[in-house]
Amino acid sequence: MKTGAVIVDLPGTHDSNAARAAVAEGYLRQCSDLWIVAPITRAVDDKAAKNLLGETFRRQLKYDGSYSAVTFICSKTDDISITEAIDSLGLGDQMTSYDEELNVIDESQLKLSRKIRELKNQKSDIREAAADEADENLEKWEALRDKLDDGETVYPPSDSKKRKHLAEVDDNTLATSVDGTPLTDEQIDAEIAELRQLKKDARRQRMVIEDELKQLEIQNDELDDQIAKIDAKKSAMCIAGRNKYSKTAIQQDFAQGIREMDIENQEEENPDDFGPEDEICDYEKVARSLPVFCVSSRAFQKLSGRMVKVEKFRQNHHDYS
Repeated sequence: MKTGAVIVDLPGTHDSNAARAAVAEGYLRQCSDLWIVAPITRAVDDKAAKNLLGETFRRQLKYDGSYSAVTFICSKTDDISITEAIDSLGLGDQMTSYDEELNVIDESQLKLSRKIRELKNQKSDIREAAADEADENLEKWEALRDKLDDGETVYPPSDSKKRKHLAEVDDNTLATSVDGTPLTDEQIDAEIAELRQLKKDARRQRMVIEDELKQLEIQNDELDDQIAKIDAKKSAMCIAGRNKYSKTAIQQDFAQGIREMDIENQEEENPDDFGPEDEICDYEKVARSLPVFCVSSRAFQKLSGRMVKVEKFRQNHHDYS
């Protein structure tokens, strides 16, 4: 690097491979700064700030007085279970307003789902009716028209009185003679015109329903966006709460490790005059002096706009975490 700085990615000092652990310890004796990196899900539970350094290096830190050379980095901070975090961090009361908003949205989406289902059924019924009734009857009456044009005498279809109009009209018989008298040109033309109008009305109704369905789906998408925003707020609150807790716990573990080392040293050097309750230095200050950063590379990628395609792929495949 232009600055002359060298960054070395080392295994932990307690690596199961002795050779790797020895290499790590060798670098630790030479480095001017130390960044300890651990997933936030393990950083606190494993007491990493106190144990990861190892006794030898902690002694070196004490003798050199270089506490400020150590920085702890908690990674994968967005890897979190919202439900578990709410319980463990006691955030239930703070989440009440968000949960109430989600309940209202859930009720709205249920109503929308019912309405969408009803409209789709209506659209299906209209389509089937137009195909099965209007087209079939129109074909019959157009055939009668052809016969009449050829000079034949024609009569109303036997089921003409049973035909039901589409487009939400009452049962209606054909405007024809029902006493067995032949059909006239005017009667056939009137019936064909009526059937064609029914088909147009059916198409118009389907278009109206399709437009309404589009609007309802837009509303549903907007509600999904609201849910996503609320979930993001809940997630951010949980992440911030865990980050704060983890930072404090890691700092205290680090200071406790230094304190235990001080006690061991004093017991060896001055066992008669030293008691475990004696404080050699301000360990609260030692704790506060440890920089702890909580980060997420994935969150950084999202903020940088580099995860858009990945997120779209997950949403399309219902892989939402």
